[in-house]
Amino acid sequence: MAVSGSHWAGGGIGRIGGVGWLDSSEWKPGLGKLQVGIRGGRSNLKLILPCLKVAADTSNQNLPQNVDLPPVYPKKKKKPFLVPMKVQRKRPPPSPGLYAKPPANGLLVQKLIPVAYTVMRAKGICDKGVARLVQELPVRTCRYCTEVHVGPVGHNLRTCRGPKANARNSRHDWLKGSVDDVLVPVEAYHLEDRLDIPINHDQRFDVERILAVEELCIQAGYENPRYTTKRYTEPVVPKHRKRLEDATWSGEIYDMSYKVKESNTNKSAHPLDETGWTELTTPETPGQVKAKKEKFVIEDEEEDETTEGGNVSAPQPPKFGAELLEIGDEDDLRTVAEKTLIAWEILRDGARRLMSKYRVVACGYCPEVHVGPRGHRARNCGAFKHQWRDGKHGWQDAALDELIPSQYVWHVRDKNAPPLEAALKRFYGKAPAIVELCVQAGVEVPDKHKPLMRLDIAVPTIEEVELVV
Repeated sequence: MAVSGSHWAGGGIGRIGGVGWLDSSEWKPGLGKLQVGIRGGRSNLKLILPCLKVAADTSNQNLPQNVDLPPVYPKKKKKPFLVPMKVQRKRPPPSPGLYAKPPANGLLVQKLIPVAYTVMRAKGICDKGVARLVQELPVRTCRYCTEVHVGPVGHNLRTCRGPKANARNSRHDWLKGSVDDVLVPVEAYHLEDRLDIPINHDQRFDVERILAVEELCIQAGYENPRYTTKRYTEPVVPKHRKRLEDATWSGEIYDMSYKVKESNTNKSAHPLDETGWTELTTPETPGQVKAKKEKFVIEDEEEDETTEGGNVSAPQPPKFGAELLEIGDEDDLRTVAEKTLIAWEILRDGARRLMSKYRVVACGYCPEVHVGPRGHRARNCGAFKHQWRDGKHGWQDAALDELIPSQYVWHVRDKNAPPLEAALKRFYGKAPAIVELCVQAGVEVPDKHKPLMRLDIAVPTIEEVELVV
């Protein structure tokens, strides 16, 4: 039973978790709060250190106080689905239509083509900015695992899961890091035709591998002369599973031909089914032609109304990626960090938009990622119990962090302070490595990363940690 009342020792009594506490009139900064409680007939007197600021902050009411750290999934279990399987089974199947929507019909989503170019531009700015920051700020990486630390001295947290970690008491062996430790490269197979049959196991060494985010942008409309890509000029729909034997090659691009059923021309399969694809030659109906003409007339009238008389229509939203700024050789360290952080946010936002239309799958057991309607068939999965699956991947919808890993690192509030200690691990926060690198370069902490970095928690000393309740 907690002590209750209106006054005691000059402080008001509140309740936290069923235990009474009061602010003593003799309280001093660093001393904490006095807690008085009665449990089992015995009085309980404890000292609460100010590890949490309970005062209301009206400026950031929409942001959570702090959030849980990113989970570390065990290697002996499959990663959870983005959407639970029970929810997926309740979803109605997509209605098969003669005219499939882009990109399922082979055409590009026109509104996402500028986004693909913006993402590639942001990727180049991030690479250049991180390369400059790594030269000025120290980055450490573990010899045995993938742990990364941004700071002059590596932390003392025993979180190593590499080989023979038990013999080292899970301590890290720190080495000098590089750009790839901050921006982790994720590769995927390059598909010349995203509607082609999946890559077989025998073709795993014949198909070129490039960055997964670049492959996503290429499929979304980004043109790279180094990689050949087939672009459809007419919509295509699946017709029949059996492919014609007289398929021909056109240059370096495979020209596919498929058999069409003449008996039932109105029937079409699912756009993502393992069927063949053929060009759509069905003529438009008179109703469709009339509706298209009316649409063009309405658009022309609206355009004339906005241009005549100097009238300006409603203000258009800012163009995506307008905040991007190129990094110059004369920029100082803080300016480079600010431009890099802006490019990082635009990179992830643009990739999220592309993934909403262009499917990206990831293996539930290993870090393999594939960009395309279906995962490849190369049996190169070496994760837990891959013998039971004959090395096949367990494909599922990929998360954004699987395409562009954030590489979370422990947040260091003071670069001149002692290294992070294992006894104070629960008081520390985390942040993406590139965000932590930019913050240490002098950039203000973004609001969206403050809850994860746990800036509202006061870290006690080693002597005070035993007194924290």
